[in-house]
Amino acid sequence: MRSLRIWLYNLFFVIALPIGLIAWARYAHVSLAPASLTVAVPLLTAGAALLAWAIASFILETGKAPSNADPPDQRVTGGPYAIFSDPIYVGFALAVFGAAAWFGSASGFWLVAPATALAAAALVFGHEALRRPPLKDERQRSLTSLPEGAEESPSLHQRFGAALQILAWFAALELLAIASGGGAELRPTELPWIVLAAAAPFVMRLSTVWDLRRMLIGIHVTLLIGGAAFAGPVHITAGLVPSAFVSAATVGAWLAAYALHRAIWRQRLYLFALAGAGVLLTLVPLAEETRVALTVAVLAAAALPTHGIALRTAEAIANSWSAVRLGPVRIINYAGYAFAAAALGALIFFAVVGERGLAAALIIAICVVVSAGVWGQLVEFSGKLARPFGYYGALIGAFLGVGVAAPITGASPWLLGAGLALGAPVVQAIGRLRCLVQGCCHGACVHAHARGIVYRRAESRVLRIAKLGGRPIHPTPLYSIYANALTMLVLWRLLEAGAAQTQLIAVYLILSGLLRFIEEAYRGEPQTPVWKGLRLYQWLAIGQTLAGVGMSLVPSAPMPTLTSPDAWTLAVSVAVGVIAGAAMGVDFPSARRRFSQLTPTDLSDA
Repeated sequence: MRSLRIWLYNLFFVIALPIGLIAWARYAHVSLAPASLTVAVPLLTAGAALLAWAIASFILETGKAPSNADPPDQRVTGGPYAIFSDPIYVGFALAVFGAAAWFGSASGFWLVAPATALAAAALVFGHEALRRPPLKDERQRSLTSLPEGAEESPSLHQRFGAALQILAWFAALELLAIASGGGAELRPTELPWIVLAAAAPFVMRLSTVWDLRRMLIGIHVTLLIGGAAFAGPVHITAGLVPSAFVSAATVGAWLAAYALHRAIWRQRLYLFALAGAGVLLTLVPLAEETRVALTVAVLAAAALPTHGIALRTAEAIANSWSAVRLGPVRIINYAGYAFAAAALGALIFFAVVGERGLAAALIIAICVVVSAGVWGQLVEFSGKLARPFGYYGALIGAFLGVGVAAPITGASPWLLGAGLALGAPVVQAIGRLRCLVQGCCHGACVHAHARGIVYRRAESRVLRIAKLGGRPIHPTPLYSIYANALTMLVLWRLLEAGAAQTQLIAVYLILSGLLRFIEEAYRGEPQTPVWKGLRLYQWLAIGQTLAGVGMSLVPSAPMPTLTSPDAWTLAVSVAVGVIAGAAMGVDFPSARRRFSQLTPTDLSDA
């Protein structure tokens, strides 16, 4: 039976998955032009060759087929594994891009292939990487992995790997520009920028491996922000990224900011310098491409000290629990986060739906809060009195609310769903501040060299349920804020590119589901069930992603023009915020009835 399960698992990836991807590309709706055939042959050839080489190397080195159902006891480090940590996934993703371009499938290139690559990354970072046997020697680490180390000086091998990663970014963005119909010519004026960026790991003063790692992460974040905000299929209409030049110029500007950061130890002075650079960008006449490059560089450079600041801020928020008593009523401070999240989400919803969404917003808000509360009682540890809430309950409530509100208000369910999808990342990002204070959705203990946050308040679920007080844990709500910020960038750029209503819903469900799959791997709530090596919410994240795939098959009208708020929409937004704030931040500490308390006054009764 075990052999049968392994064979069925392998056949799924070898036969069922490719057939499913082909069917998805065939029937999905994407309002973009197909990719240029120019990129088809190099992508398909490189992907197939790398895939075959990686599978052969894996079998020869381990004696097993590459499969999560029957993993080997050793790490594969030879052949393409010396270059890529996961060459099978890299080769497969490249082949999917190439095949989509070869057959002229717009949905295959702009939707299926990126989702496939992100799904592979989610499987690695959210499952495989946490279960692989350790390397026998750090020198066996692949060239394109982030360098690991502490205080030692970076080796030539690590510097070369960093340069290779930078060049890979430029090659990928250049191919993306070509696929979108941009110019394939590399002008002589562009080459020095690319060479300078790739030479940074060798010429910059990097005293430790940590310095090299931080510089490389900064470049990845810079190009990821630039890609999400200005590149991808959106740049066809925006005309902002004609080649790798803009990306190279962005990296060059970011490296200058990085050097400034290392020279100015006082973070406030550094941020003031960046603010001054941002003001100059608005005053100095520049070509649009250069302005975009420098703007992205300034935004990414501002993130250099921001993660450390964000960690300290997250820990301060996590230990900020306080409350005000008004007779039998207790208002907990995180009620403000719930209010702000719901009210701002409602404003975005109204900007999409218009005045027809006034009644719909109230109906959906009530369904979301009730369903989230029911989910918390069924799935989360609640004790006799506590009142937890759950994201997937809220998601189910949103679907139910749209189903109820659409026929009552006469609004299109796809338009209502698109409004929710555009507002959801903002709602989740702000709502995660409440999670920090409440202690829900918290992380597991960090590894020895990782940075985490420490909970000390007895009211937090981290202490009451997980018993992890005083120990550094992963700031998973902060990870979720980062993921939702990226999702928001992608959705709003797709909106600007003219995406249809169901396309926005589909992209939200897919992107949010895959990123949540990764986040869940680092969470440490003991009450969450684990089945077949995956946490309950990882299975639900897979289901959410599949729901997004199904939504992408549904045709719909394009998005309407956004509207400005008026007195009515502001009033209803405040009402929605009050509903959420009261449900998630107001309780009755002296009552002994079920659901009466958000934080039990008798902590032993939690």
